Amino acid sequence: MASSLSISSVCNRLNRAKLPSFPITHKGYLKSASSIHLPGRRSSSGGPLFIRATKEQVISHLPSDLQYDQKQEASPCFSGASAADAGVQQMYVYEFNENDRNSPAYLPFSLRFDLAKGRPSGGIGDLVTFTNKVYDGSLQTRLGITAGMHIMIKHYPKEKGHRYEAIFSFYFGDYGHISVQGSYLTFKDSELAITGGSGIFTGVYGVVKLHQIVNPNKHFYTFELEGIPPLPSALTRTPVPPSASVRASPSAMRGAPDSVAPNFTD
Repeated sequence: MASSLSISSVCNRLNRAKLPSFPITHKGYLKSASSIHLPGRRSSSGGPLFIRATKEQVISHLPSDLQYDQKQEASPCFSGASAADAGVQQMYVYEFNENDRNSPAYLPFSLRFDLAKGRPSGGIGDLVTFTNKVYDGSLQTRLGITAGMHIMIKHYPKEKGHRYEAIFSFYFGDYGHISVQGSYLTFKDSELAITGGSGIFTGVYGVVKLHQIVNPNKHFYTFELEGIPPLPSALTRTPVPPSASVRASPSAMRGAPDSVAPNFTD
């Protein structure tokens, strides 16, 4: 067995080899033996015969210089799941517009105005860009900011609100960032898809639930994160129940050194 070969070199050489394609499950594992077949002898009619194979037989079917120690069960050749993947993790974040960031900026590209009120009435194509401050669920730590845009899709006169296509990110200083996208309704709660991240959130996926406390000044987010290692305890503190009266701690609002994320984004 050529156990001295690195896993990455085995994978690279395997990808270049002209070998049969084996079916993989959505988690990255080879399917059960009943669904894996290797080419065998040819039948009397000239067509190929197939034999059922286990993962161990698949490995033994490789050229000798591509084989490796079968004890290395975590090989990326056969598993797309990380051993450090902690499953679904919840993280809570508050977003506050404290009227100190010149946000939001409303760009009425639809040119629809309410003349009686002297302001845009809202139409498809209107754009809202924004950036707000974010705090952890316990309201004791300033984490960073949100930044992104909402594109108007529909106006709902009866609900006195809008539907937007939202594309924005949460920036958490040295922890990294999370990007989200989806339908945002200004008159009720929404759920958006997590599209990726960086830092400790590299490879993340899942959903985030947006609860509107006071639109557009206070929002509460429940992240359901998958595909990443366990979060640091600083990001998983017990959240303060959302209400119209909630505020961040004075030290977090001031950005005191012991009340901010490492190199928090401002």
